[in-house]
Amino acid sequence: MEKLILMENKELTRNKKITIDIKKLDRKAILIGLMGLIILVIFPILATKYSWIDFSTSGQIGDTIGGLTAPIVGIFSALLIYFSFRAQIMANYIVQSQIDEQKLEEDERNELLSQMEIYKELKESLKQFPFYVDGGEIYGSYAITRFLSDGNRRMFTARSISVIPFEGILKLFEILIIKIENSKNKGFDVELVITLVNFQFNQYFWEANQSLILRLSQSENKSNYIVIACNKINDLNARLTSLNGA
Repeated sequence: MEKLILMENKELTRNKKITIDIKKLDRKAILIGLMGLIILVIFPILATKYSWIDFSTSGQIGDTIGGLTAPIVGIFSALLIYFSFRAQIMANYIVQSQIDEQKLEEDERNELLSQMEIYKELKESLKQFPFYVDGGEIYGSYAITRFLSDGNRRMFTARSISVIPFEGILKLFEILIIKIENSKNKGFDVELVITLVNFQFNQYFWEANQSLILRLSQSENKSNYIVIACNKINDLNARLTSLNGA
């Protein structure tokens, strides 16, 4: 809503400025036209009736007046052409501004759609994350908690079951955060995406496993994948915190 109000205010301000500028041009053009008309009517009368020059000895009166007034007409014509070109330039500027605004809105919309597509994939990956226990297979937040806690007790390598989908989840979080950090859209839309990403991160990682993640991220056992993963999770949390404060 806030973004929509700002766009409407900007549009109203721009239209008001354009209207004022066009009215100024109209007034100037009318003034110049009237001045030219007055001069064209009065000057021949003054030149023939009250002039100290005797036009009867200087050729045809029409040729004389035409020769005297032609430069004046040319000057006013040039001024009118100038204002015409100026108005055209202004119109071109308005059209280009509208095109630029539409392109910006389209870019922001495409950017938001891209972020939401990644978010949907991330949400589904978190929900379907598998972990194998003695009683079978578990999924979602409980599976992630068991994955982290079991990894604390035994060694997980990059080839261990559940590591690949877990690494994919962390990668999706990272890609989405990078897109948000580099986003040109700083309005309500990006705030909504940040809120959604925070919700998923806290639900599946931070609320249930914060103390474990912080402890493992400081471990010296870098050969255990869980330690590496907890370092990544801790880094993601720092970047999300930074986005929340931006």
